Amino acid sequence: MTEKAAAQQERREPAAQQERREPPARHDDGDVADTECVVCFCSYDNVFKTPKLLACGHTFCLECLARINVSSEVLTSLTCPVCRETTRLPHGSDLPQLGNNLDVFRRLPPNMQKALSVRFKRSKGKLFLRKAAGPSVTLPRKKRPDGEASSARGPPPSLFELEGATPAATMIDVGQPPSRVRSRLRQMFRSDRCYNAVMASIVTVTVALMLLGVLAFVIVPSIVGRPDTAPSQNQTGTTAAGGPGPGF
Repeated sequence: MTEKAAAQQERREPAAQQERREPPARHDDGDVADTECVVCFCSYDNVFKTPKLLACGHTFCLECLARINVSSEVLTSLTCPVCRETTRLPHGSDLPQLGNNLDVFRRLPPNMQKALSVRFKRSKGKLFLRKAAGPSVTLPRKKRPDGEASSARGPPPSLFELEGATPAATMIDVGQPPSRVRSRLRQMFRSDRCYNAVMASIVTVTVALMLLGVLAFVIVPSIVGRPDTAPSQNQTGTTAAGGPGPGF
Protein backbone atom coordinates (compact mmCIF):
# COMPACT_ATOMS: atom_id res chain seq x y z
CA MET A 1 0.00 0.00 0.00
CA THR A 2 2.86 2.35 0.72
CA GLU A 3 4.38 1.88 -2.72
CA LYS A 4 1.01 2.52 -4.43
CA ALA A 5 0.48 5.69 -2.44
CA ALA A 6 3.95 6.92 -3.36
CA ALA A 7 3.29 6.21 -7.05
CA GLN A 8 0.01 8.13 -6.95
CA GLN A 9 1.71 11.02 -5.20
CA GLU A 10 4.37 11.16 -7.92
CA ARG A 11 1.68 11.24 -10.61
CA ARG A 12 -0.17 14.08 -8.93
CA GLU A 13 2.87 16.32 -8.52
CA PRO A 14 3.52 16.93 -12.28
CA ALA A 15 -0.18 17.66 -12.80
CA ALA A 16 -0.17 20.15 -9.92
CA GLN A 17 2.98 21.83 -11.24
CA GLN A 18 1.43 22.12 -14.71
CA GLU A 19 -1.70 23.74 -13.27
CA ARG A 20 0.49 26.25 -11.46
CA ARG A 21 2.44 27.15 -14.59
CA GLU A 22 -0.56 27.47 -16.93
CA PRO A 23 -2.99 30.23 -15.99
CA PRO A 24 -6.68 29.49 -16.37
CA ALA A 25 -8.11 30.22 -19.82
CA ARG A 26 -10.14 33.39 -20.18
CA HIS A 27 -13.28 33.20 -22.29
CA ASP A 28 -13.32 36.82 -23.40
CA ASP A 29 -13.66 36.30 -27.15
CA GLY A 30 -16.88 38.30 -27.13
CA ASP A 31 -15.22 41.27 -25.45
CA VAL A 32 -12.36 41.22 -27.94
CA ALA A 33 -14.75 40.92 -30.88
CA ASP A 34 -16.78 43.90 -29.61
CA THR A 35 -13.71 46.12 -29.50
CA GLU A 36 -12.38 45.13 -32.95
CA CYS A 37 -13.69 45.91 -36.42
CA VAL A 38 -14.86 42.75 -38.20
CA VAL A 39 -13.53 44.03 -41.55
CA CYS A 40 -9.95 45.07 -40.76
CA PHE A 41 -9.64 43.30 -37.34
CA CYS A 42 -8.16 46.45 -35.81
CA SER A 43 -9.03 47.78 -32.38
CA TYR A 44 -11.42 50.71 -32.19
CA ASP A 45 -10.25 54.13 -31.09
CA ASN A 46 -11.59 57.69 -31.07
CA VAL A 47 -9.97 58.94 -34.31
CA PHE A 48 -10.03 57.02 -37.60
CA LYS A 49 -11.11 53.73 -36.05
CA THR A 50 -14.19 55.23 -34.43
CA PRO A 51 -16.97 52.61 -34.09
CA LYS A 52 -19.80 53.76 -36.37
CA LEU A 53 -23.30 52.29 -36.13
CA LEU A 54 -25.25 51.60 -39.35
CA ALA A 55 -29.03 51.47 -39.78
CA CYS A 56 -28.95 47.66 -39.74
CA GLY A 57 -27.31 47.59 -36.30
CA HIS A 58 -23.84 46.44 -37.39
CA THR A 59 -20.77 48.38 -36.27
CA PHE A 60 -17.64 49.09 -38.29
CA CYS A 61 -14.75 51.50 -37.98
CA LEU A 62 -14.84 54.82 -39.78
CA GLU A 63 -11.85 54.01 -41.97
CA CYS A 64 -13.41 50.83 -43.38
CA LEU A 65 -16.70 52.61 -44.06
CA ALA A 66 -14.79 55.38 -45.84
CA ARG A 67 -13.02 52.85 -48.04
CA ILE A 68 -16.36 51.22 -48.89
CA ASN A 69 -17.92 54.58 -49.69
CA VAL A 70 -15.01 55.65 -51.88
CA SER A 71 -15.12 52.47 -53.96
CA SER A 72 -18.90 52.75 -54.45
CA GLU A 73 -20.55 54.68 -57.28
CA VAL A 74 -23.49 55.75 -55.10
CA LEU A 75 -22.99 58.80 -52.87
CA THR A 76 -26.31 58.91 -51.04
CA SER A 77 -26.20 55.45 -49.45
CA LEU A 78 -23.79 53.03 -47.82
CA THR A 79 -24.11 49.25 -48.09
CA CYS A 80 -23.40 47.10 -45.06
CA PRO A 81 -20.64 44.57 -45.87
CA VAL A 82 -22.39 41.91 -43.74
CA CYS A 83 -26.14 42.04 -44.44
CA ARG A 84 -26.05 44.28 -47.58
CA GLU A 85 -28.64 46.66 -46.09
CA THR A 86 -28.25 50.28 -47.16
CA THR A 87 -27.85 53.26 -44.86
CA ARG A 88 -28.95 56.62 -46.22
CA LEU A 89 -26.37 59.40 -46.38
CA PRO A 90 -27.09 62.99 -47.42
CA HIS A 91 -23.68 63.04 -49.11
CA GLY A 92 -20.48 61.08 -49.05
CA SER A 93 -18.71 63.72 -46.98
CA ASP A 94 -21.25 63.27 -44.15
CA LEU A 95 -19.90 59.82 -43.33
CA PRO A 96 -18.33 60.93 -40.00
CA GLN A 97 -21.79 62.17 -38.94
CA LEU A 98 -22.99 58.58 -38.49
CA GLY A 99 -23.89 57.64 -34.95
CA ASN A 100 -21.21 56.20 -32.69
CA ASN A 101 -21.64 52.91 -30.87
CA LEU A 102 -21.63 54.08 -27.26
CA ASP A 103 -21.46 50.55 -25.88
CA VAL A 104 -18.14 50.04 -27.63
CA PHE A 105 -16.89 53.43 -26.42
CA ARG A 106 -17.55 52.42 -22.81
CA ARG A 107 -15.19 49.47 -23.23
CA LEU A 108 -12.35 51.62 -24.55
CA PRO A 109 -9.72 53.18 -22.29
CA PRO A 110 -10.82 56.36 -20.48
CA ASN A 111 -8.73 58.60 -22.73
CA MET A 112 -10.50 57.22 -25.85
CA GLN A 113 -14.13 57.46 -24.77
CA LYS A 114 -14.66 60.77 -26.55
CA ALA A 115 -14.61 60.81 -30.36
CA LEU A 116 -12.48 63.45 -32.02
CA SER A 117 -13.72 65.60 -34.88
CA VAL A 118 -12.80 63.90 -38.16
CA ARG A 119 -13.50 65.21 -41.65
CA PHE A 120 -13.93 63.13 -44.81
CA LYS A 121 -12.99 64.41 -48.29
CA ARG A 122 -14.44 61.86 -50.68
CA SER A 123 -13.20 63.58 -53.84
CA LYS A 124 -9.62 63.28 -52.56
CA GLY A 125 -10.05 60.03 -50.63
CA LYS A 126 -8.78 61.52 -47.36
CA LEU A 127 -9.72 61.26 -43.70
CA PHE A 128 -8.17 63.93 -41.48
CA LEU A 129 -8.65 65.67 -38.17
CA ARG A 130 -10.36 69.05 -38.29
CA LYS A 131 -8.38 70.61 -35.46
CA ALA A 132 -5.18 68.68 -35.18
CA ALA A 133 -2.89 69.90 -32.44
CA GLY A 134 0.68 70.47 -33.43
CA PRO A 135 2.85 67.47 -32.67
CA SER A 136 5.07 67.96 -29.65
CA VAL A 137 8.24 65.92 -29.78
CA THR A 138 10.39 65.42 -26.71
CA LEU A 139 14.02 64.93 -27.59
CA PRO A 140 15.59 62.23 -25.43
CA ARG A 141 18.97 62.82 -23.85
CA LYS A 142 21.99 61.07 -25.21
CA LYS A 143 23.21 58.37 -22.86
CA ARG A 144 26.84 57.69 -22.16
CA PRO A 145 28.30 54.18 -22.23
CA ASP A 146 28.31 54.10 -18.41
CA GLY A 147 24.52 54.71 -18.37
CA GLU A 148 24.58 58.35 -17.12
CA ALA A 149 22.74 60.97 -19.06
CA SER A 150 24.73 63.76 -20.64
CA SER A 151 24.41 67.27 -19.35
CA ALA A 152 21.88 69.66 -20.86
CA ARG A 153 24.68 72.02 -21.92
CA GLY A 154 26.23 69.46 -24.24
CA PRO A 155 25.66 69.37 -27.99
CA PRO A 156 22.21 68.19 -29.15
CA PRO A 157 21.95 64.56 -30.24
CA SER A 158 21.92 63.71 -33.91
CA LEU A 159 18.89 62.35 -35.74
CA PHE A 160 20.34 58.85 -35.65
CA GLU A 161 20.52 58.99 -31.86
CA LEU A 162 16.88 59.94 -31.30
CA GLU A 163 14.51 57.25 -30.11
CA GLY A 164 10.85 57.07 -31.15
CA ALA A 165 9.96 60.68 -32.01
CA THR A 166 7.19 59.88 -34.54
CA PRO A 167 3.97 61.94 -34.11
CA ALA A 168 0.52 60.42 -34.49
CA ALA A 169 -1.00 60.47 -37.98
CA THR A 170 -3.53 63.25 -38.59
CA MET A 171 -4.56 62.17 -42.10
CA ILE A 172 -4.94 58.83 -43.89
CA ASP A 173 -5.58 57.88 -47.49
CA VAL A 174 -8.60 55.63 -48.15
CA GLY A 175 -8.30 55.41 -51.95
CA GLN A 176 -9.48 57.36 -54.97
CA PRO A 177 -13.17 57.43 -55.99
CA PRO A 178 -14.14 56.17 -59.47
CA SER A 179 -14.33 58.67 -62.31
CA ARG A 180 -17.76 60.18 -62.93
CA VAL A 181 -17.41 59.79 -66.68
CA ARG A 182 -16.62 56.10 -66.33
CA SER A 183 -19.46 55.57 -63.90
CA ARG A 184 -21.91 57.23 -66.26
CA LEU A 185 -20.65 55.12 -69.15
CA ARG A 186 -21.07 51.98 -67.07
CA GLN A 187 -24.60 52.95 -66.13
CA MET A 188 -25.40 53.72 -69.74
CA PHE A 189 -24.04 50.39 -70.97
CA ARG A 190 -25.92 48.52 -68.26
CA SER A 191 -29.28 50.17 -69.08
CA ASP A 192 -32.02 48.59 -71.23
CA ARG A 193 -31.83 51.41 -73.78
CA CYS A 194 -28.22 50.67 -74.51
CA TYR A 195 -28.98 46.96 -74.89
CA ASN A 196 -31.83 47.65 -77.31
CA ALA A 197 -29.68 50.08 -79.31
CA VAL A 198 -26.85 47.55 -79.57
CA MET A 199 -29.21 44.78 -80.70
CA ALA A 200 -30.82 47.07 -83.29
CA SER A 201 -27.37 48.02 -84.61
CA ILE A 202 -26.36 44.35 -84.89
CA VAL A 203 -29.55 43.48 -86.79
CA THR A 204 -29.12 46.48 -89.11
CA VAL A 205 -25.52 45.61 -89.91
CA THR A 206 -26.45 41.96 -90.54
CA VAL A 207 -29.26 42.88 -92.96
CA ALA A 208 -26.99 45.36 -94.74
CA LEU A 209 -24.30 42.70 -95.21
CA MET A 210 -26.88 40.25 -96.58
CA LEU A 211 -28.12 42.82 -99.10
CA LEU A 212 -24.57 43.58 -100.17
CA GLY A 213 -23.93 39.88 -100.68
CA VAL A 214 -27.04 39.49 -102.85
CA LEU A 215 -26.10 42.58 -104.83
CA ALA A 216 -22.50 41.46 -105.34
CA PHE A 217 -23.09 37.81 -106.28
CA VAL A 218 -26.52 37.86 -108.00
CA ILE A 219 -27.54 41.23 -109.41
CA VAL A 220 -24.17 42.59 -110.55
CA PRO A 221 -23.11 39.49 -112.57
CA SER A 222 -26.46 39.41 -114.36
CA ILE A 223 -26.19 43.07 -115.33
CA VAL A 224 -22.60 42.76 -116.49
CA GLY A 225 -23.36 39.66 -118.62
CA ARG A 226 -26.14 41.25 -120.70
CA PRO A 227 -24.02 43.52 -123.01
CA ASP A 228 -21.93 40.51 -124.11
CA THR A 229 -24.97 38.63 -125.49
CA ALA A 230 -26.60 41.60 -127.24
CA PRO A 231 -23.75 42.39 -129.76
CA SER A 232 -23.46 38.72 -130.72
CA GLN A 233 -27.13 38.64 -131.65
CA ASN A 234 -26.82 41.86 -133.70
CA GLN A 235 -23.77 40.53 -135.57
CA THR A 236 -25.60 37.32 -136.52
CA GLY A 237 -28.60 39.26 -137.82
CA THR A 238 -26.37 41.55 -139.97
CA THR A 239 -24.56 38.65 -141.60
CA ALA A 240 -27.82 36.96 -142.55
CA ALA A 241 -29.23 40.14 -144.12
CA GLY A 242 -26.13 41.33 -146.04
CA GLY A 243 -25.45 38.24 -148.14
CA PRO A 244 -23.47 35.09 -147.99
CA GLY A 245 -20.93 34.71 -145.33
CA PRO A 246 -17.19 34.44 -145.88
CA GLY A 247 -15.97 31.80 -148.28
CA PHE A 248 -18.10 32.85 -151.29
